[in-house]
Amino acid sequence: MRKQVSLPYAQLRLLQLRCHTIYEVFTITDKIEHLKSEGDWSLRAEEIPEVEKNMGPGDRRIHVYHYTIHTIRDERCKVENFGEPFLLVVGENESLASVKVRIQRKLEVPHEEFPKEERKRLWDNRYLELEHTKSNNLTA
Repeated sequence: MRKQVSLPYAQLRLLQLRCHTIYEVFTITDKIEHLKSEGDWSLRAEEIPEVEKNMGPGDRRIHVYHYTIHTIRDERCKVENFGEPFLLVVGENESLASVKVRIQRKLEVPHEEFPKEERKRLWDNRYLELEHTKSNNLTA
């Protein structure tokens, strides 16, 4: 997959991925001597968005994944990731409704096709479960 950067001097970063999951985000100063290259590990270079360069102290950069949950016969769940994961900045007081709209726009999914699940699983150095409320006023 090939994309153009917005400006000739755009800042780039390198992501290490495995099984449709972001495992490491390398900065310009990181040594990359410990890259894993066997099996299904892959690398992706991408432009660092301006919003991420200007994050406030309460803002968070989260990893967003496409996933499906399979229930196994003894009611245990198996989570299966697919598609291209991405990073998203969530503002300190941003509502879940606002985050959902931004994710939907980024994925270019029509409103009718956007999942109506009761949970989204997001990653910010730990799993963070966000429950929908009727008003969608929950903040991250």
